[in-house]
Amino acid sequence: MTSPVRFQWIRLHNGKEHHCRTFDEEHGPVRQHNLLRVRDIIRSVSESTGFSIDQLVGLSRRKPLTAARHAVMYRARCEDARRRQIGAPRLSTPHIGRILNRDHSTVIHGAERHAIANGLPMPWLEASE
Repeated sequence: MTSPVRFQWIRLHNGKEHHCRTFDEEHGPVRQHNLLRVRDIIRSVSESTGFSIDQLVGLSRRKPLTAARHAVMYRARCEDARRRQIGAPRLSTPHIGRILNRDHSTVIHGAERHAIANGLPMPWLEASE
């Protein structure tokens, strides 16, 4: 017998409420604190690349810095695809772009460029089908 999918209302940081799956058989329990935020991803990439957070969200277009910024965009879009599968609040490309001080189309381009350059999958494409 399969476990039922359970839902509950969760309050988001902006005060709005969102109807979210809290458990399903395939993914198990879903908790708000298991979700990565864009700021967590920026911090992680900052630590792994040696660039400061200010540099990652800044205006510089130096190639090593843009590659690190593209890694942030890729990981944020992967997190969004994961959230879509489990029914959690989404990370839109405009939201990611606002945090990185970039346009949403730059986020789309940067994530795809990082995936192609490193031979990585693009789960956000698979999730939309």
